[in-house]
Amino acid sequence: MSANTITTLFVFQILFATVLFIFLIVAFFYAMSERASAITIKNQIHRYNKEVTLAEEKYDKLKDYYEKHLAENYPNMEREIFGKIAESQPKELIALFQSYPELQTSTVLTDMMKQVTNLVDSIYSKKYEIERNEERLSNIRTDPWLLVKHGI
Repeated sequence: MSANTITTLFVFQILFATVLFIFLIVAFFYAMSERASAITIKNQIHRYNKEVTLAEEKYDKLKDYYEKHLAENYPNMEREIFGKIAESQPKELIALFQSYPELQTSTVLTDMMKQVTNLVDSIYSKKYEIERNEERLSNIRTDPWLLVKHGI
């Protein structure tokens, strides 16, 4: 082989090695970036699961409270009030309703429904975020450009 051919092959080997080295460095940093993203997503999923669990516990407590309020307390108050109405004069009816603000069922029920609706909306939005992040995590796991899978 001539000296020019050997020099040319040597230069191509150096260029190829340099390109390969640059590719490996870029791949390493890309893999580390994706790993960091996956860890962040896993932490978000964990946090959302905790928030969903807490919101569902709060929902169960509110549901129990409202069921107790509507099923037990309200009928007792209603019986007492109607008993007093039967005993008293109609002009005292306004004073009776003012002394029992719980009888304003439209206000009480509206407030209860707003609380429950907000809580349920929060639960569903967190579950949506969990699903979205699990999909993102799955996409990271199947990324063909990742040279090394980190057990994410």
